Amino acid sequence: MKIVFTGAPCTGKTSTIESLRNKRNKNIYIPEIASFVKMTKAHNYIDSEIFQEFIYKLQKDLENLVLPSIDYIEHIFFDRGTLDSLAFCRKLSNPKYNIVINEEYQRYDIVFFLMLPKSNTLYERYFSSNPQRDENYHEAFLIQNSLYEIWKDHPRFFPIEFHRDFNEKIASIAKKIEEIKMS
Repeated sequence: MKIVFTGAPCTGKTSTIESLRNKRNKNIYIPEIASFVKMTKAHNYIDSEIFQEFIYKLQKDLENLVLPSIDYIEHIFFDRGTLDSLAFCRKLSNPKYNIVINEEYQRYDIVFFLMLPKSNTLYERYFSSNPQRDENYHEAFLIQNSLYEIWKDHPRFFPIEFHRDFNEKIASIAKKIEEIKMS
């Protein structure tokens, strides 16, 4: 089962995946490509649309590398999906490279969309310590809205509200995965 975790910056996608991975043996984790590339600071020197295309292609190539092993794996957890590149940069624009949204949806069985807390204060308290992120609450909220519009029509799209109790969030996601597996 191919499961993508998406949503605004600092909503706990990576931590959620790590927690779910620890509960299961047969799984693969595909990390967030954009954060890795941002660590190089290369994005500061290239055009936003070129960066978007680069992230999209790199993400897709990495996914294509591991997808043949799906027969041996129970879950592949993706920390962001290919479509996230459309909203990642500050300049939110339509790409010049060719993306067919429905084809991208077919790459994933489930999309979990992790939501921001409702208040700026909670965002700052819980998420401002991430050194890979420089978005303030307003910027994160704009990215969340863009990502929501991009992913909302996936047939198994599940928004996950912010939980102060991390274990509660993990339990609700694990339950939903099991429900889908049983259906």
